[in-house]
Amino acid sequence: MSQPNIVNNQTRKTRTVSFRLTPDDYRTFLQACRAYRVRNVSELARTALRNMVAEDGAAESQIAAKIQINGLRQQVRALTADMERLASRLSVHDQALAPASPGASEEFPC
Repeated sequence: MSQPNIVNNQTRKTRTVSFRLTPDDYRTFLQACRAYRVRNVSELARTALRNMVAEDGAAESQIAAKIQINGLRQQVRALTADMERLASRLSVHDQALAPASPGASEEFPC
């Protein structure tokens, strides 16, 4: 009888995903491998991706929240720019209404 092919309690990996890293990112990931006692960068990436998508849609809700936050940040920037424009206009308007010389009194025609 032949024995079944056992792969150390892990499912055989048949797909490859490739992405590029900067040298600094690679060093950072190697340090993370040592800190988390992970064999290599591939295992670190697999584990991180699995954790991102496996938590009952938590990753999806985190992504949706980040998208909403980014939208709110853009709206705040636009509102800030509008407020600065309005403040500038009010400043110009106030200067136009101010008396020409200090101590000059306002005279109103009757």
